[in-house]
Amino acid sequence: MKKRLYIVALSMFLFSSVMNAQSFYMEQGFNSISRVNYSNTDAVYENSETVMMPQLSSEIGLKYPYSEKIIFSMGLTNNAFSYSNETHFPLDASADEILEVKSSFDLAYLGMNLGFDYSMIEYNDWALFFSGKVSGNILTSGSRTDETTNADPSILPSSTTDLMHDPSFNKCWLNFHYGLAFSYQLSDLASVCSRYTINNTLRKSKTDRESYGFNSHTFSVGLILHLGK
Repeated sequence: MKKRLYIVALSMFLFSSVMNAQSFYMEQGFNSISRVNYSNTDAVYENSETVMMPQLSSEIGLKYPYSEKIIFSMGLTNNAFSYSNETHFPLDASADEILEVKSSFDLAYLGMNLGFDYSMIEYNDWALFFSGKVSGNILTSGSRTDETTNADPSILPSSTTDLMHDPSFNKCWLNFHYGLAFSYQLSDLASVCSRYTINNTLRKSKTDRESYGFNSHTFSVGLILHLGK
């Protein structure tokens, strides 16, 4: 019964949002320049690698003009990320022998965000915005692969971990995004846009030994359909 009430309430909220929106947008792009801020109490050295390999980013949502300068938005997102870091662990108390471990994270999230665009420059049909948003994201798939680079791989009990079944991994992200957005109005019905944002997790995942947060850069292009209200 409670689930039905939640569904009805959510449906009413979404219907009300659509009826009051003045624009519908969809953006497609990729996440890249990704880094993990990792620390381990047992490690003697940690190095976060910058991953350039692009990963899918897509978003659809609604826009609500608040004033001549400010546009609010609400969107749904689907994002994939890749991160990598190298950690050195001592094999004995003197730390004369070091085990080098490279860890790779492959993550996919579904999310919802609330954001705004603030118009900084307008010229004819062009506009430049400062963009900011806060998003909540839920892990839909994820894996962590640990590989030794200076020892027999069998020294690790397991090389790959399914993070969906790892209770120590934080499966809900709260992120802050900020950057720039451009738009060009094609007609009264549509505009094209492009966006660049920096994405940071606001809360680190922590265990007794490990702590890690993530950041990346998102590049996208899209289409805005004006609903004519």
